[in-house]
Amino acid sequence: MHCPAPPVDPELASMVGLGAPSSTSALEVLRRDGAFIIEERQASVQGPAPDVPVLVCRPREAIGRLPVLLLPHGGGMDLGSPRQNLGYYLHVARELNAAVVAIECRAAPEGLCPVAADDCLTVVTWLGACAQDLAVHAERVVLIGSGGAGALAGGLALRLRDRLDLRPLGQVLLSPLLHDRTVPPPDARPAHPGGWTARTIETAWTHLLGDHRGTSDVTPYAAPGRADDLSDLPPTYLEVGALDILRDEVVSYAHRMWATGGDAELHIWSGAFHGFDFLAPAAAVSRQARAARLDWLRRILIRR
Repeated sequence: MHCPAPPVDPELASMVGLGAPSSTSALEVLRRDGAFIIEERQASVQGPAPDVPVLVCRPREAIGRLPVLLLPHGGGMDLGSPRQNLGYYLHVARELNAAVVAIECRAAPEGLCPVAADDCLTVVTWLGACAQDLAVHAERVVLIGSGGAGALAGGLALRLRDRLDLRPLGQVLLSPLLHDRTVPPPDARPAHPGGWTARTIETAWTHLLGDHRGTSDVTPYAAPGRADDLSDLPPTYLEVGALDILRDEVVSYAHRMWATGGDAELHIWSGAFHGFDFLAPAAAVSRQARAARLDWLRRILIRR
């Protein structure tokens, strides 16, 4: 039996499928734009960890060290890349006078957990060692993850807290995958224009965790919703659409952070589905969501 779903925003529904340029062509356009210096680098640390490809994007006219928007992945885990939606994040960086560091995490099947998470940790360590060369503030890093990348960003914040006693300046989790054991049943809600269903979520977790999905082998660093303790995390921006099949677990995560005295801001967008603002960026609700994120990031960056 299907549970009733809120109505779809008609403007969003009418715009789905218009699409955005591919990640490759978008990057070429961004290079030609000239507003950012975009470098392909290799993040390396001492020890056996392999080098991790990263894109380092810095506003051409910026002076001095900049805060960093750290993007673990484009989302989905089985598709996309950090170059996906890069134009949007560079627009945000330009508004905030920040650098963007996008991580080329190893993808499935070789990138099964904890490989992608290890790649993220390598990049954070590298940022700390190379901050002067990169002209960034390694202590002023905001983690940003959408969908599957939300699991990486949220897990990285927990890992930095527990293993390195490091606290990013903030984390932005957009419709994040949080818990591999709370996948809703296929008939939990009807399908919506965003296309994400219970099967989609199951597939995404399988790409990230393989046969370990749903077992006791999975740690909170891979599935942040498994964490028993959500205290002492950085200020967190959580966002989800009212029609997103991930809505309830995102709301639960915010409540659990508040219960520990944590700093969490939660936005639930009426009529919106998974990935709505990337599928239909011109829609009114998409523009409102992006403005709210930008406002939150400004407030976080002026704290220190």
